[in-house]
Amino acid sequence: MKREESFNPGYYGPRGFNAMCDYLVGEFSGVLKKRAVDDRVIAGRGSAAFIQAVLVAELGVRLIMDDMRLSETKARQLMEHSKVLGELVQPEIER
Repeated sequence: MKREESFNPGYYGPRGFNAMCDYLVGEFSGVLKKRAVDDRVIAGRGSAAFIQAVLVAELGVRLIMDDMRLSETKARQLMEHSKVLGELVQPEIER
């Protein structure tokens, strides 16, 4: 979580990032708040930052694995290499 990089989940782009965050917050925010008491990684930056930096990336990899029928390693590579494409075809929308 200390690395400064784009949290863009590959070809899902900023729009996909927002959709994934919304889903993950709805599903896991309560659990993460409880875990933050004992987990210093979550507590260090908060549950929202943990969702953005860790869980969105993991969800993106799992979705790419499923979409493209790839191994985890290949899906991570594709996610990294398709970030520019994601920014072009799935830009952030006004809320």
